[in-house]
Amino acid sequence: MTKTMEFKGRCLCGEVAFEGEAPDEPISTCHCKQCRQWGSGPFDAYSLPLKNLQFTAGEDAVKYYESSDFARRGFCSKCGSNLFWHADRHPQWKDRISIAVGALEQQLA
Repeated sequence: MTKTMEFKGRCLCGEVAFEGEAPDEPISTCHCKQCRQWGSGPFDAYSLPLKNLQFTAGEDAVKYYESSDFARRGFCSKCGSNLFWHADRHPQWKDRISIAVGALEQQLA
C-alpha cells in the first residue's frame, strides 16, 4: 500500500490557496539556470499527480509564464509568489505538477 500525505498551501498574500492528498514522495531540487533565476536559488518542489491538486481559493489569480517549449511556471498575480512548475506540453510529465515547497503550509521531511 502506498503511503499518502495531505497538504495545504497558499501564496504569500493568501489570494491563492490549494490542498490535496498525494503519494508521499521525496522533495526534488532543481538547480537549472531558469529555476535559479526564477527564485534566486534552487527550486525545491513537491511533485504530484495534477489531479490531486485542488484549489480552495483564487485559481483565477494564478498566472502562468511559458518558460520553455514544454513547461510553464505558475505564480500569484497579486503578490508574485512562485507556486508551480508544470510541464503541460511534455508527454511524460503533463499529468504531474511541481509545487514550490515554500508555498506549503506544513514542513515536509
